Parts: sequence; structure tokens; C-alpha cells
Amino acid sequence: MSTESPSASGNYVNVVEKFKPEDAEKTNGRWAMLGMIALLGAYSITHQIIPGIF
Repeated sequence: MSTESPSASGNYVNVVEKFKPEDAEKTNGRWAMLGMIALLGAYSITHQIIPGIF
């Protein structure tokens, strides 16, 4: 059996303590910009808003 304390073993508690809302906002913004670039790329190639539907 391990003699490490639960806080030193890298469990869920450590992950929650390291969470920063600012990091989540940055990640969300980056994924949104990537989606917009993909949307513009698809539109420039197919000239359809949603390729295959409109």
C-alpha cells in the first residue's frame, strides 16, 4: 500500500486546485477562432455556408 498522502499522489483534488478560469477562457477562444478559420476555408472552397446542405 502506498504511503503517499492523497494530495501528493496527483489525484482529482490536485487537478481541481490547479484549475484557473482564465486558462479555460483562453482555450475556448482559441478553439472558437480555429472554428471560424475552418468555416471561412470551407466557404472559400465550396461557396456554400454549410457544405452539402445549403
